[in-house]
Amino acid sequence: LWPVRGDVWELFLTRCPAGEVSCDTFSFCVFVAATCAPHFWLHCILTATLPNITTCLVSGDYKMNRISDLIDLCAQNKKALLYAAAVGLGTLGLGLLLKSLHKKSPRKVSQVGVVSELIIYAVKSCKGLHVQKAECLEMGLKYGELKDRHWLVITEDGHQVTGRQEPRLVLMSVTSSDESLCLKAPDMEELNIPLKLSNKNPIVNCRVWSKDIQGRDCGDEASLWITQYLAGERTYRLVQFESDMKPRRHHEHGSKVVYPDDSPIMLLSEASLEDLNTRLERKATVGNFRPSIVVSGCEAFAEVMRCVPGSCVD
Repeated sequence: LWPVRGDVWELFLTRCPAGEVSCDTFSFCVFVAATCAPHFWLHCILTATLPNITTCLVSGDYKMNRISDLIDLCAQNKKALLYAAAVGLGTLGLGLLLKSLHKKSPRKVSQVGVVSELIIYAVKSCKGLHVQKAECLEMGLKYGELKDRHWLVITEDGHQVTGRQEPRLVLMSVTSSDESLCLKAPDMEELNIPLKLSNKNPIVNCRVWSKDIQGRDCGDEASLWITQYLAGERTYRLVQFESDMKPRRHHEHGSKVVYPDDSPIMLLSEASLEDLNTRLERKATVGNFRPSIVVSGCEAFAEVMRCVPGSCVD
């Protein structure tokens, strides 16, 4: 193939990422066949003689001026079509054979820790919900219909409200039932609001750590409930992030982030917490850091040195 299409190998290398030249053998064969075979078959049809195929391989002179000429020649020479079909099947068969012979080295996996806790904070700054299993998605954990930090309390002008400004938010718990989001808080009746909001609810432009992001307003009833619970002079509203909205982007590693402070998933190891507590008079707990995933069985601060694909965990 080299005399015919010497540029094929160069083109193949340029399309392979650095360090990944050892591509799947079958993929390479298909690539070469797709690039070379059309010209090769065309020459077979034009010549209809096998001896001249060698000349084709060396000279590389196999251009066609008009498609109509090709159609006429195909109709006149069925033998040439058989040659072309044989070449195609042979190329495909060679690729399949090489693929079966090519054995990929098994991926080595080593245990670096054990997940001990999974926690969902549906509303930013609310009490965490401990779960036994969760989906690990690009923009955070998901448990049933609850997605981590996909609801946010805001002021009327769209600025986020967290436990830093309103500490009582951390006592508010969130669960889901059927198709409703259930809000509970001390001295408040349980409030159920739809998980699927009406398109009539307005979309609000929010401000989270100096970056703009949208959210759909959860309605006046939710606003009144939260405002009464926080017992402040201001009016608060609750918004929900929807899948068709544009998330924020982390300024360093580019991860998609909804309403969390920094990253879609925060990971904390028990060893790191224990190490920290040796330096503190008043012991810290997991709740102080509000992680999504807690890991045991690793060295202290090992989580700082590792990255989740697409998002550094910090």
